[in-house]
Amino acid sequence: MLLEFSVSNFRSIKDKVTLSMVASDLTELSETNILQDSEDVLSVAGIFGPNSSGKSNIIKAISFMIFFVLNSFGSNSFESNIPIESFVFSTEITPNSPSEFDIVFSNDSNDIYEYGFTLNHSEILSETLTVNEETVFTRENQKIHSDENKISDHLMKERMTKSNVLYLSILAATNTEVATDIVSFFKDKISIINGASSDISWETKNMIDQDEYKSKIVEAIHGADLYIDDLSLEKADFNVKNFTGAETIPQEILDQVAKNALKVKSSHRVYDINGKETGSYSGDISSLESKGTQSFLAVIGPVIKALSEGTIIFIDEMGATLHPLMSEHLVKMFMLPDNKKNGQLVFNANDSNLLNNKLLRRDQIWFTDKDSSECTSLVPLDSYVHNGKRIRSDVNYAKRYLSGDFGAIPIFKN
Repeated sequence: MLLEFSVSNFRSIKDKVTLSMVASDLTELSETNILQDSEDVLSVAGIFGPNSSGKSNIIKAISFMIFFVLNSFGSNSFESNIPIESFVFSTEITPNSPSEFDIVFSNDSNDIYEYGFTLNHSEILSETLTVNEETVFTRENQKIHSDENKISDHLMKERMTKSNVLYLSILAATNTEVATDIVSFFKDKISIINGASSDISWETKNMIDQDEYKSKIVEAIHGADLYIDDLSLEKADFNVKNFTGAETIPQEILDQVAKNALKVKSSHRVYDINGKETGSYSGDISSLESKGTQSFLAVIGPVIKALSEGTIIFIDEMGATLHPLMSEHLVKMFMLPDNKKNGQLVFNANDSNLLNNKLLRRDQIWFTDKDSSECTSLVPLDSYVHNGKRIRSDVNYAKRYLSGDFGAIPIFKN
């Protein structure tokens, strides 16, 4: 389960911002919006704010952290500069200024992992890992201190660590258990989806090819009233091995390309002039279905995976092409009693209908805004104070938000 994520000096984020999935002392919606077998972990967080306020940069930051953990060592490692996008709207920030990434999460055994690093364009400046509040290693530049009881052959592994490579990545590459657990979390437990896209991922196509997952996807489609009867896959007339040099491409890449080449088809019922069902018609969703329906199909696969396997899904621009009630339906899927495996959803959106006190708690609603120096802030509704008091749970959040009471809205100039 994701507990907390923090970042600084990344894109529009200059000073440190923190997104927390740990519930505050609020009592509303506790029976539905806090994960089961957990006293204080939230199932959903929604980020709202005007265009260009940095909503997407929160998700881009977690995406970079995943990318760097998985690629800082090995065939995809960096020969020159680390591709970090630091804040550029201040003379205080230089290419040598540190960017910081920190994450706190728990595993199925309720062990708490706290991992983070700071870096600039050329090197890792610091790196720390603790498990259940016990330090596994700390790093300051190239000085690494490891717990010898948790990391075998630590001196050899420390010598392998270059200045632009994460020590965690070295530990994972050498099959150090505590590190492989963390890398598996980044690789297998987090999905990042573009909610404005209508492209069906290879992962979703693979799910449609499995009866268990396909039945859940079709059930969700029926529940969303999209008039689609069934889904199927059709192999495209495309063979990678016909191309020169294909024999040098790894098989797993060939398998993924082949999966991407599959077409997703939707089936609809056909009726005669009297409204009697006479058969069905199947066609490629890219031409048969609306962009909104395609976007729902692109999102619903990863959502069902998160709910089935207890993973975390980040959706950028959720609901950009969906009906407001459909976006609300996606959020409700992560509430109890339906969310039995402790899946989590983090999204950003412009849909103020989701600012609903019957849907989200005050500690699940976050606002991004920019100050006069174009720095992004991230603040939960729970921390807003009006006339010396907390915002109450029975007010109309959307109305108060659109009237400007919480900031984080566009200000139009005459």
